[in-house]
Amino acid sequence: NITPAWQVIGGYTQQKATIKNGKDVAQDGSSSLPYTPEHAFTLWSQYQATDDISVGAGARYIGSMHKGSDGAVGTPAFTEGYWVADAKLGYRINRNLDFQLNVYNLFDTDYVASINKSGYRYHPGEPRTFLLTANMHF
Repeated sequence: NITPAWQVIGGYTQQKATIKNGKDVAQDGSSSLPYTPEHAFTLWSQYQATDDISVGAGARYIGSMHKGSDGAVGTPAFTEGYWVADAKLGYRINRNLDFQLNVYNLFDTDYVASINKSGYRYHPGEPRTFLLTANMHF
């Protein structure tokens, strides 16, 4: 916590996953392990503005991922890395009821979340999404 009302949470992962023995399996001929990003990063900050109102925002990054060597000819050798931003607003009505609105992919970023072995099918990242939650406390 930076202050009692302000939290910042972050994380970073670096993976250098490679094939040590056997044939290279990445489409670009490298020994990189396919479908595994080398870098991933997340940062989230939340601020309790008043006793009843909280706001938060954050960003997520997933680095590029190599595709397998058994993919179809002419398809991309890797997926591009991407950044996605999220935000939230919380409001407490009383001690028994609060609401929270989350916005995922705040800027409606287009990205490839995953790709299949052949490279012809991919899973696009989720578009901007809203989630409203009501919490009742008994």
